[in-house]
Amino acid sequence: MTVKECYAALYGNYEEVKARFKSDESIRKFLVMFLEDEHYAQLCEAMEEGDYEEAFLNVHTLKGICANLSLTVLFTEAKTLTELLRDGECGSEALEWFDKIKETYRLTKETVEKLENDAAFAGAAIAGAGAAGRRGAVTAAGGDIWEKYRETEGDSSGLRHC
Repeated sequence: MTVKECYAALYGNYEEVKARFKSDESIRKFLVMFLEDEHYAQLCEAMEEGDYEEAFLNVHTLKGICANLSLTVLFTEAKTLTELLRDGECGSEALEWFDKIKETYRLTKETVEKLENDAAFAGAAIAGAGAAGRRGAVTAAGGDIWEKYRETEGDSSGLRHC
């Protein structure tokens, strides 16, 4: 799976995130960091405990992260829940949106993990190809691995702040 295919599966905005991070490798790096971020888990914990002020803070942060990564669906859901929790109260509508976020996050996590696993597999194929064959190594699906997975430096200078 390529980063572009990942964004298509997530209904994210690949062109926007590519303009921000400049390379697929940087995008991939930040998507993996997204999965390691604790704000989603803290949101779930706060909602379970009925601490809606803490839930608001965590969903607001999650919203900003999703905006920076152009994860459009999860961003939109987090934005809606942020507004529903802004006053520290949680009604049935907020609980419905929280359920949507849980499902979207699960699908996002699965998709990003597939992207990362595919990248790790391709990296192993490159390493196994030997120095002479690296530039011509071809994946099972076709295509030049060197072009798809070349190393680039990540840069977070294009991040938006909410």
